[in-house]
Amino acid sequence: MNLYELLSNRCERDLLAKDQLHAINFSNLPPSGDATILPPVGVTIVARNPIYLLQQLLTLDGCVHSMLLLSPSLGREAIVSLMRDVGTLTLLTDREDLQDLVGEVELGPRNLETSWLLTTSGTTGIPKVVQHTLRSITATTKIANQVSESQPRWGLLFEMSRFAGLQVAMQALLGGGILLAPTGHDLAARVKFLIGEECSHLSATPTLWRKLLMMPESDQLRLKQITIGGEIADSHLLNALRQKHPNSRVTHIYASTEIGVGFPVNDGIAGFPLDYVTGSSGTKLKIVEGVLWAKLDDARSVIAARHIERDSEEYVCTGDRVEVKDGRVLFLGRESSLVNVGGVKIQIEEVEEIIRQCGVVADCTLEAKKNAFSGAVLSLLVSLKHTDFDHNEAKKNIRDWCRLKLQREAQPATIRIVDSLEMSSSGKIVRTAGRK
Repeated sequence: MNLYELLSNRCERDLLAKDQLHAINFSNLPPSGDATILPPVGVTIVARNPIYLLQQLLTLDGCVHSMLLLSPSLGREAIVSLMRDVGTLTLLTDREDLQDLVGEVELGPRNLETSWLLTTSGTTGIPKVVQHTLRSITATTKIANQVSESQPRWGLLFEMSRFAGLQVAMQALLGGGILLAPTGHDLAARVKFLIGEECSHLSATPTLWRKLLMMPESDQLRLKQITIGGEIADSHLLNALRQKHPNSRVTHIYASTEIGVGFPVNDGIAGFPLDYVTGSSGTKLKIVEGVLWAKLDDARSVIAARHIERDSEEYVCTGDRVEVKDGRVLFLGRESSLVNVGGVKIQIEEVEEIIRQCGVVADCTLEAKKNAFSGAVLSLLVSLKHTDFDHNEAKKNIRDWCRLKLQREAQPATIRIVDSLEMSSSGKIVRTAGRK
C-alpha cells in the first residue's frame, strides 16, 4: 500500500492541503508510470513549500526505491554530502540555488515499498539518517473511511520534511481532514492564516507553544486539539495551554525520528503514568540507570541507523533521563545536557523549567561553557514577557528567583536578555553543542 492508494477514498475534488497561494487535490497529481521494469531509483527532496513536498510524496511513494527528505534550511554542501552517503543522487527541489543539481525521475508502477529516509533534528553538524517506511510513519495514524462534514483542519508549524511534520500531514490527510500549511518565517503571519482558515487542530513544540501563548492574536484560534511534542512539556506550559484554550484536548506525544511515535499522554499532567512502563502492548518501556529505553512492536519497527543504540532485547536508548515520583515518570532532560558544575551534576532542562516560572521570563535557555576551575559555568539567555521591562530590574528579579529556587552551582553566572530565542528548523531552541 502506498500513500496515493491510502487516500483513494478521497474524492478527486476534495481539498487535501493549502497554503496562502496554493491548494492541492487529486486532480493536481500525475498518474503512475507504465508497468515497466525500472532500476532502483533513490530520490532526494528538498522543499521549502510543504505543498510542493506533498505533491512529490503522493507522486513518488511506491514508484521509487527510496526518498530522502531533507530540511530546506540545510546548506548545499550538507545536502550533497547526504545525497552521496545515502545514494539518492537525483534531486527534486523548489530551491532556486539548487536547480543545477535537479534531475529527472522516470515513474514506474506503484508496486514498490518505498523507504522514507528522514533526518534527525539536531541543531549542529550534518544530521543523521533514519530509515522508515510508510507503515512505520502511519502506524498510529487514525485513518478515516470517509470525509465527515466537520473535517479536522490541521495547522502545520513543523517542517514537513521532519518526522513530526509528517505526523501532522498524515493525520490530516488520512484522517479525512485538511492540511493548512502556511509558508514563510513570520510566525504572526502564519497564525493569521491559520485563524482565517479556521484551524481546529494544531501541533507544535513547547518552544513554539510558549511563543504562541505570548501572541495576542493567538487568542482568536478556536482549537479542538492541541498536540505537544519534540521537547519536555512541563506542568507550567500544560496549565497555561488549558487556561488559554479551555475547550481543547491537550495531548503530549512522546516520539522521535529514531523510534517513531512512542505513546500519547492525554491527562494534562507532566510526564506519564508509571504503569506505561509495565504495560504489555504497544511501546514497551524500561528505565536503566535513570535513562528511558523503548521497544516498539513489530508493526512500528524502524530499521536501525548506525547511531541508534540497541540492547540484546532490541530496546532502543532514547537518551532521555527520567525519574519516578509519586507514580509518575518525569522527564529530566537529555543525557547530553547533564553538566558538571563545581563537582555537582546539573540537568540543564530542569534548571530552565524553574527559571521559566519567574514572573518576568517568557522563555530561556542555558549554555554551559567549559571552565578550568569549576568544569563548567552556566550562562543564561532569556526573553522577557514584556519588551518594556527594564533590563536591569528584570535581571535582578531573575537573580533573586534563582537564589531562592536553585542550589548555588545551578545558578547562572551571567544573564543576557534577548528579544527572542533562536529556534532551529525543527521548532526547538537552538542549544550550544559540546556542553560536557
